[in-house]
Amino acid sequence: MKFTKLTAAFAVIAVVALVSCKKSRKDLIVNKWKFTESSEPDMKKEDMDKLILEFTKDGKYTVAQESGTYKLSDDEKYFIVTGESNKVDSNTIDELTSDKLKFTVKSKNITITAVPVAATK
Repeated sequence: MKFTKLTAAFAVIAVVALVSCKKSRKDLIVNKWKFTESSEPDMKKEDMDKLILEFTKDGKYTVAQESGTYKLSDDEKYFIVTGESNKVDSNTIDELTSDKLKFTVKSKNITITAVPVAATK
């Protein structure tokens, strides 16, 4: 009986430890991301190779010649960017892990996949 209670206690502790280690999307998005795929028909692979999207902890982003601020929605399913010209664009996060960012630019209906810059070296 003591063994069963002890085993159950260790199982609960292990589950709590695993759940608490999971990073939130707010933490995962902070990175430099290199574009690897795009549903934009005019986007050439050689152009994509040069595109780096960076999200910083302080809510700023840069990509190509553009920079501004970003914010994740409360449910962390979208990120909203505001460019230097105050243009606001909403993006659906389709997938976000430490190894991959896949999102859809709602205004253009373009899906982009990116990987961390360090993963491409």
